[in-house]
Amino acid sequence: MAKHVAFLRGINLGARNKVGMAALRELVHGLGYDDAATHLQSGNLVFTARKAAAQTEAELSKAIEAGFGFPVAVTVRTVAQLRTVVEGNPFAEHTNEPAKLMVVFLTKKAAVKGLDPDDYAPDEYAVKGREIYLWLPNGSHKSKLGIAFWEKRTGAVGTLRNWSTVTKMLELAG
Repeated sequence: MAKHVAFLRGINLGARNKVGMAALRELVHGLGYDDAATHLQSGNLVFTARKAAAQTEAELSKAIEAGFGFPVAVTVRTVAQLRTVVEGNPFAEHTNEPAKLMVVFLTKKAAVKGLDPDDYAPDEYAVKGREIYLWLPNGSHKSKLGIAFWEKRTGAVGTLRNWSTVTKMLELAG
C-alpha cells in the first residue's frame, strides 16, 4: 500500500461543482482506499491505495463524475513523486512568496516546443516531466500562463496549485 496525493480540478469554485470534503472522503473509502484526508475545500486529497497512481487517477475521476454528477479532472502522484516535485523546484529562491510560485500537475508528460520564454516575461516557467513550474511575480491573475494555456500546448489535462498547497500536501502525506 502506498500513499497518494490527488489534486482535483475545478471543484468548489463559487456555486459551481460543489463537493463536500466529507462526501469526497466517503467516496474514496468506498473505492477501497484508506486513510483519506482532505486539505482545504479545493480538492486536495491524501489516501492510501494498493493500486498505481495512474490507475487511481482514472478510477477517482470516474467515481467523482458518477457520485457528484459532473466531470472532474484528477491528477495523482505518489508521495515519492510529490517529494521529487518539491525537491526539484527550479525556482527555489522564490519559496518565500508561495502564492506566486505554482506547479501545474498534468496527467501525462509535457512536450512543450516552440515557446519563447521572453514572450511571457516577467513570468517564468520550467517543464519537468508531468509538472510545469511557474514563477509569476505579478500573480497568477495577470499571467498568460494559466492552466488553459498549458493544456492547449501539451494536450494533457491538469490542475494548478500554489507552492503553499504543494508543500502542505507533501507534509500531510508524510
